[in-house]
Amino acid sequence: MKSLLNNLSLCSTYLINLSVLSNARGSSFVLL
Repeated sequence: MKSLLNNLSLCSTYLINLSVLSNARGSSFVLL
């Protein structure tokens, strides 16, 4: 059960990082 929660937190942080990176790319593209 603990490992499952750890995997879920890792997946959530990974998805958040992906969204932040895509947002940064979009804003930088708009600035260009």
